[in-house]
Amino acid sequence: MTRKIKIRYKFDTTKIKFNISEILNRLNERTIFDDKTGCWLYTGSKSFSGYGHLAIENKFYYVHRLSAYIFLKLDLHDRTQHALHKENCPNKHCWNWNHLYVGDNCDNMRDLKIRGRKLNATKLNKESNQQPQQSTITTKKD
Repeated sequence: MTRKIKIRYKFDTTKIKFNISEILNRLNERTIFDDKTGCWLYTGSKSFSGYGHLAIENKFYYVHRLSAYIFLKLDLHDRTQHALHKENCPNKHCWNWNHLYVGDNCDNMRDLKIRGRKLNATKLNKESNQQPQQSTITTKKD
């Protein structure tokens, strides 16, 4: 017997109209401004990967993507566009638009490799210069 699951709440993100001043106020309440680096460090909740995120109408958005949306005209709903940190900004929870640029998936992968953050879904170990292991898939012989 198949069972259908009823979805009670459905959000159409294309129809969400963001109140920019409200978002900026919420971000500013949870930000430390570092004069030395110029970073705007988000002190609110963070994702498992360390990026700051903010809930808007029951959906979480990364704060650096919100910043790129407001200041750099990033399309939040286009997943082929990425808000990337420039090389001089190592902070994942920085949302200063001067430290961001809009790129594609290729730029994102290149940036991750340069910083040693992620490569092929594994983290590089900088101390031992360990390369990621190749995964092998085995199949059962009948």
